[in-house]
Amino acid sequence: MLSPKHKRYFFQIIPFGIISAAFSIIYALVEKGILGDHPIYPSTGNPYSFSIVLPTVLSFIIGILFGTIEILYLSKRFQKNTLSEKILFKTFIYVVLITLFIISVTTITNAVEFHTSIFDAQVWEKNTAFLSNFAFITILIYVAT
Repeated sequence: MLSPKHKRYFFQIIPFGIISAAFSIIYALVEKGILGDHPIYPSTGNPYSFSIVLPTVLSFIIGILFGTIEILYLSKRFQKNTLSEKILFKTFIYVVLITLFIISVTTITNAVEFHTSIFDAQVWEKNTAFLSNFAFITILIYVAT
């Protein structure tokens, strides 16, 4: 049985995961609607295969992670800061975390698609193509939103 404090934390953190998973489903459906049965992303040349389960699960986990960071650390850390400082610092922290998340997911996805290690040159060539493309910025903005 959870203590009242931990129950409160649980119910504050869970919405982060649910909201992230819901937006992941929306993104996957929009992407599928735009790309259809196309086997690659046109702007980067990276392989594309429609999946809704893996991105949703990953987004839920990342949402829970972000919620945990927000509720257990950031909200307390920036409690005495002004609103503008909170927005500035938290935005920076979240953009860094989201960027690391996107790079990690892209690396793992490319390694799985190519049936190779995440350290393979082909994986990092595709990562570089993606990270230097406007598609990366739009995904970063979408996830940050």
